[in-house]
Amino acid sequence: MAKLRVLHPDWSNRQVFLEACREVLMGLHVALDICGLVLVLGEPCDLINGVVYWIEGDGMNATVSFAAAVPVYGWWATGLKYANVVVKKVVSGAQYTLKLERVGDIITFGNRSDLRTVLEITDAANDAHHLIPWAKQDHELVQIAAKANNTPFHMNHPKNGKELKRFRLDQGDGIHGNHPAYNTKVENKLDELLEELENTYGGTSNIPPDVASQRLRDFQNDLSDLIDLHSTVKINLLEF
Repeated sequence: MAKLRVLHPDWSNRQVFLEACREVLMGLHVALDICGLVLVLGEPCDLINGVVYWIEGDGMNATVSFAAAVPVYGWWATGLKYANVVVKKVVSGAQYTLKLERVGDIITFGNRSDLRTVLEITDAANDAHHLIPWAKQDHELVQIAAKANNTPFHMNHPKNGKELKRFRLDQGDGIHGNHPAYNTKVENKLDELLEELENTYGGTSNIPPDVASQRLRDFQNDLSDLIDLHSTVKINLLEF
């Protein structure tokens, strides 16, 4: 406040006080926004941020903060029908909400086109490729992983996606198109991973969803690295 008084000698005590409060609140929002990105600390930080915005009368930012604080933790076990996975993009700063929905005993993942949106693909010549294919969303390992407490697997999460150039007659260097052989190879690998976990934990029903989710994410990374390593090979011709 002393600094503000020197910089603005014509301001009243009230003006100096209000400006000092505003600067403190701005700093608090920045700190809470950063804290909100941290696992475990994120939810309480988002709640506090929402309360501060609400006190300030900023309804829009308060809504965003409260929404970000809705926990996905244990959503399946607690019987919820819906859960949201919030994705914050580092480069663009955009935030996307991906929905998990319980339909009977099956989890669905919204629309396959959501991946293109989350990957922020603007080039019409490129496709959004699901590393774990969209057609395999009902695989038992995928379904178990989607029930994870801490990191539920989502088919449209950007980590399960890759922007690839589409193959067509006027775009011969494209590598993406129909890929039934790729799908079959992925399914075979999913079967192997599921069998390994069944043997380790004594049956499908005993597999911890968070462990299944981690295995899938590791497999995602392997597929992404494989595509990068063979960047000119058509997706359907990849060997793994």
